[in-house]
Amino acid sequence: MNTILLIDDEPQIRRFLRIGLTAQHYDVLEAETAQQGLEKAVLNAPKLIILDLGLPDMDGQQLLARVRGLLRQQGDVQVVPEVFDDGHLRVDIAQRQVSLNGAAVRLSRKEFDLLRVLLSYRGRIVTQQQFLTEVWRKGQLEDTHYLRILMARLSTRLADDPASPRYLETEPGVGYRFIL
Repeated sequence: MNTILLIDDEPQIRRFLRIGLTAQHYDVLEAETAQQGLEKAVLNAPKLIILDLGLPDMDGQQLLARVRGLLRQQGDVQVVPEVFDDGHLRVDIAQRQVSLNGAAVRLSRKEFDLLRVLLSYRGRIVTQQQFLTEVWRKGQLEDTHYLRILMARLSTRLADDPASPRYLETEPGVGYRFIL
């Protein structure tokens, strides 16, 4: 979800930003105090926070430090760069485009979503349950067989050798890792 949290004590500023962001199809949450902002950040884990540094109940810098700490506890997800490029593999998240050694790689929607999740946890194991929660609907949380099939296809499309993986490493019975 592309959720943005606006934390500002001035209603006119929040209204102006909300109109512009919702016109671009972002989900917008609003808070007028630091305390409300903290609560909404923890409950909704927005992708972006627009923060007024001069809030009446707390300094914006102290609030920002708290938000970072709370979100880190929520899942320790790295910010996914707009473009991942190691000189061979290039993944443009916003454009949903992947290329390998300059040649376009066609991925299904699910394959791309799996790659996006792997990039967000780069270097760490993503469990099968995490994939099922982040990529599939609630009714499909037991579909580990389908996940294994799609991960094998993704590995093939990225020309990754399972015996000596360059990008995707399998932790049998646990999950997968995007190798740094």
